[in-house]
Amino acid sequence: MCADAVRNDPDLLTIEIAAAALALEGGLPHIGAWMKGQEMWRAFSRSLSLSLVLVGANTARAQTVAWHAVHLGYGILLEVPQDWTTDREAVTTAIQRGQRVVDATALVVDETGHLITLAGPSFDSNEVSLSIEIMPTRISQATLARMSAAEILSGEENEFRPEAEAVAKRHGLRITAWNGTSRRMIGGRYGLLTSYRFRYPNGREVNKETYSVYLGSRSVNVHVFRRTDADVRIVSALNRMLQSLVISVDSL
Repeated sequence: MCADAVRNDPDLLTIEIAAAALALEGGLPHIGAWMKGQEMWRAFSRSLSLSLVLVGANTARAQTVAWHAVHLGYGILLEVPQDWTTDREAVTTAIQRGQRVVDATALVVDETGHLITLAGPSFDSNEVSLSIEIMPTRISQATLARMSAAEILSGEENEFRPEAEAVAKRHGLRITAWNGTSRRMIGGRYGLLTSYRFRYPNGREVNKETYSVYLGSRSVNVHVFRRTDADVRIVSALNRMLQSLVISVDSL
């Protein structure tokens, strides 16, 4: 092996030293095979290094995706990453064009109460998504703040869980884990969180969370779907969206 090449390449120098040690120990018959193995290891190391560089570059791109403030009606504001899509063409177009502040307050709910759905960058629309709906209710912020644990449990047993099970059955799904209902602050307001996991007939499992913020005559309901094996970067973006959520009114 060329001496200059050895001096200029620390890896080659290491190989030469180890080979010499093997020779002194009577390992001459095995030096050729050992050297060949070391060359294969160096090739693998270079390949691995390149892969790590590419992964790092992809991560950096994911971390530098632009975020956009989307203002919805009913006092709702949240941040949305540029690589997410929505079922509202005007909002998706504004985000993809780089409009940092999107005024979507003119959007109105449909006959089912649906306002908007935001979906993560995936070939599977059920991978990770967030939907907002506005529904009639008779519970105010003050009432929810005073609600006891027993009252919340009663609402879960008599309303939330039966409804979730009926919807699952209607769509051929099976609830595999029930995580219950609890009161918490959501978007700066009191709300209830109900969460569970369900399974599709093909075995795919999804975690479902419903955040219900009661505002008097209407509630803001945020439905979150997270496939159990979803890309962690998409889930991280979803978590940031939820943390950015602001509901700026006390009543509707």
